[in-house]
Order: sequence, then structure tokens, then C-alpha cells
Amino acid sequence: MKLKKPIFLAAIAVLGIAGIIIYRNLEATSLAGIVGENLKQASDRVILTVNGEPATEKCWTMWYLTIRLNPQNSGMSDLEVKKETLRKIIEDKALYSEAVKRGLLVSEEEARKYAQEQRAIMESPQVVPESKEFFHELLKSQGLSEEEYWEEVAKASRTVLTMNRLGESFRQSVNVPPPTPEEIEALKAKHPEWGNVSPEILAQKASQEKLNQLWEEFKSQIVKNAQVEILDPSLKEIYLAITE
Repeated sequence: MKLKKPIFLAAIAVLGIAGIIIYRNLEATSLAGIVGENLKQASDRVILTVNGEPATEKCWTMWYLTIRLNPQNSGMSDLEVKKETLRKIIEDKALYSEAVKRGLLVSEEEARKYAQEQRAIMESPQVVPESKEFFHELLKSQGLSEEEYWEEVAKASRTVLTMNRLGESFRQSVNVPPPTPEEIEALKAKHPEWGNVSPEILAQKASQEKLNQLWEEFKSQIVKNAQVEILDPSLKEIYLAITE
């Protein structure tokens, strides 16, 4: 079944809504109305492609709202939010296409299982009432039933889980050598709060930091090699700004 109305991914409802409500001094119904109205106005028009993978206006709107409404980004200008939105979309599409090329596509069954797990989290006591209220108000604003929503989340989760699988595959393929004494000292200088941590734990942390650095370099190379086609004229200047 193909839904005509846009959805907002479960992650923002579960993880970030309470903080947004408190920071913006908004009621859950008001925030749901803001998000819902923006999503209603977004279309299925393709605004760019990355390695042939299309990104629609709906995709842009979801990422823009996720970044814009995050309290940690309150100091960002609208242009900065748009730049970050475009970076995120290009990176996600590039990593997804790379994962597919490497045969790492997650099955529909795995994605459906993950969506069921997310639904269980949403319905659990650990989710604050504000997030649950926002979630139900958003569904109402979009004219979606819970079943329709979670069906769409399962489809979206397949993309996210496929990208995660690429990260896992990369980490398993990389052999990080033990950190040198100089690297240990540099890590201690960077994190003074770790002064009392044992040498073994510091070595583990140094190795993890190196692995994360290699992963970021890998992602940057994948994005750099991606074939990006900007179809929306309003995004061309933004794209030039983030690729300078």
C-alpha cells in the first residue's frame, strides 16, 4: 500500500520531542501542527539524485525540520540549517547506494522486525507523555492510522539499517593497531576528565577514537566520489557552498 501523505520518522518522536517542547515552550499539539503542516505542503517532487538515488521534497522537509527543531541547533541560521540538511541527504544517499553495491541491503523482514521494536519502545513507559502526545497528534494531522505509520517506518528503516550494516562491515574489516604512547598522551590531553582511567581502558578508548576517525574518512571519500545531480535550482548555490 502506498500512502499519499508524508510521515515523520519515529526517531524524532521517541528521542527528541520532549526536549523540543520544553525548549520551544510549545504544547505537543502545537508542535505537531507545525510539523504536520510543513509535511503536508511537501511533495514527491525529486529535488536531487545521488548515484541515481532520488531525494524528494518530502525527504528534504523531514531532515530540515529534524535539524531546525533540535535545541542544540538554536544558534544556526536558516542558511546553515539548509547546508546541513543538504549534507545529510547527500551523505545518506551516498552511503546507502554504496551499501547496496556491496550487497549489504537489509531484507524487508529485518526492517519490519526493527519497526516492531521501535513501536514497542513508543508504547513503553520509558517514553515521556509529551512524546506520545506529539506522536498521536502528528498522526491525526496527517490522517494516518498507527498501522499505516508503522508500515511506512518499516520501509524507511530498511534504508537506515542498510547504512548501519555498511558501518558494521567497515569496522569489521579495519585492523586498528595498538595506540602509541604519544597517542595515549594526546588522548589524555584532549580528555582531562579521563586522568584516573586505567591504561587498558585508555588504550581501548584511543583505538575506538582511531576507528571512528577512519570511519569518518571512509564516509568522506564515499561522499566525495558520489555523483550528485541537483535538480532544484534553489539548491544549486547551497550545493556549491558545501562543496567549495
